[in-house]
Amino acid sequence: MSDRSRRTTFNDAADSYAAVRPGYPDAVFDNIAGVCPAGQVLEIGCGTGQATRALAERGYRVDAIELGDALAARARAHVADYDTVSIRVEDFETCSLAGGYDLVASFSAFHWIDPAVGYRRCADALREGGHLALVWHLHPGAVWPFAQDIQKIYEERYPGARDGEYPTLDERVAKRSRAIADSGLFAAPEVSLVPWELNLNSADYLRLLNTFSDHRTLAPAVREALFAEIEALIDGQYGGVANRRYVTAVFLAELAKPAAADV
Repeated sequence: MSDRSRRTTFNDAADSYAAVRPGYPDAVFDNIAGVCPAGQVLEIGCGTGQATRALAERGYRVDAIELGDALAARARAHVADYDTVSIRVEDFETCSLAGGYDLVASFSAFHWIDPAVGYRRCADALREGGHLALVWHLHPGAVWPFAQDIQKIYEERYPGARDGEYPTLDERVAKRSRAIADSGLFAAPEVSLVPWELNLNSADYLRLLNTFSDHRTLAPAVREALFAEIEALIDGQYGGVANRRYVTAVFLAELAKPAAADV
């Protein structure tokens, strides 16, 4: 689980989050529709509403929960033309929840939830036969030139923070799959991996980095030096274009069927 003390840092960056945080490839929602083609969705941690709008566009009715009021305001504006979406500012771990959802979904947010609480609350919110969809953007590792050069800067300016000490992509996928299955509340998840990439100019790349909680909590002098070197690399060696590659992992798990009673 992530350092929960950082989970409120995003609210102060709502404008940047809306401007530069990437959304999700269509294939992500195609995979979700494969197990839940329609119905009522509970979305945990909707942020500025990238996935919320994509779900609404596909005909889902969405009840979204967001911890940050500024983020929620951005999300409401983003889905203002859909009357099938409601967004409330609450903490998922303690808010009141109705049952009967067809799908409980979280996009790049569930790692901020205490798993001892989160999986049980998700299970309780679902109808029989309902599904859990957990989605994360994962870094494929420093396997292309730009990422390798960025890694060298992190090793010097921010040692231990980035890919050098990260588990592999396969290890991260396996760990998250085990966490879902080990909850005892869901079947082993089906996992789909969607590779894609994003090109940003240096200003937007730094703005994106500044929406990440680990970067936002750096000492200002450390962050300034780190960002200056990254900007110089992008503008000097890569023609002003930063290439960021992703693998978006979609974990889809059906609510476990209740055990048969002894007779």
